[in-house]
Amino acid sequence: MDYKESFYSPGKLLITGEYLVIDGAKALTLPTRKGQWLKIQNNDSQDISWTSYDVENKIWFEGRFNSVDFSIIDSSEKNIAGRLSKILKFANQLDPKSTLQNGWNIRTELEFPTDWGLGSSSTLLCNLAKWLQVDAHKLHFMVSNGSGYDIASGMESHSLVYEVHQQNVKIDFVEFNPIFKSQIYFIHLNQKQKSDAEVEKYSELKKGVDLSLIINDLNKLTEAVLTAKSLESLEVALVEHEQILSHLLQRDTSRESLFQLYKGGITKYLGAWGGDFVMITIKNKSDLEYFKTKGYHTILSFEEMILNTK
Repeated sequence: MDYKESFYSPGKLLITGEYLVIDGAKALTLPTRKGQWLKIQNNDSQDISWTSYDVENKIWFEGRFNSVDFSIIDSSEKNIAGRLSKILKFANQLDPKSTLQNGWNIRTELEFPTDWGLGSSSTLLCNLAKWLQVDAHKLHFMVSNGSGYDIASGMESHSLVYEVHQQNVKIDFVEFNPIFKSQIYFIHLNQKQKSDAEVEKYSELKKGVDLSLIINDLNKLTEAVLTAKSLESLEVALVEHEQILSHLLQRDTSRESLFQLYKGGITKYLGAWGGDFVMITIKNKSDLEYFKTKGYHTILSFEEMILNTK
């Protein structure tokens, strides 16, 4: 099928500010080389026919929706269809042109495995917003309890520091392309975290805690990460950042829980702790063998993972 239009958004990695970005902490987020496509074509029905393809070009979801009220006509997976129905309803509310209330064939194509946590949902919202020309953050806040940093990354395709205060978003474009980037790698932990569930856990833990000092400390560390002139100074900032969050979240750091014997550099959880990716530093490539012996085989260099490297 020849599609009328195509829209693309990159995935993201959250380097600093995880969890507390919800409460106004500055968060450094980097766009990834892998993202998601959304392709559209009119059809002669009054239905929206939706097909989602994974990284291996295999269908992982199919569904049909009524283009008037976006109710589910049929689907291959009830929960996914329910979320899509909700997203389509809210997207239509934001669109004065009511673009969705026509017959459409919609195809999505992921460039990364669904368990990588690079933002299959956020890139979808970004692509819909680009197509319908609606406010992506408004759409996000209608359907999610997250901070929206992933939306900023997908819409801007650039490294940035993200802040949000009561749904008021501030974005500062930054460069994070350190001269020692060849010593930075990203390792998948062989499982995916559910971000919404992690946000709910954090919401309980922070009750009664004065976050202002913690946020101030994390903001300083985000700046230290951005201005690090050496690998050692970057490592110091990342380790301190993870230790602060470990205390607040009452959870072990990535080293304590997974990599106690690693001697080549440091490790840091990214995004929702316990799943998706960790960021590591190495002295030389032989240090990567430690992770392979522990069963971690999805290991990507900085240049392989991050968009806009020079």
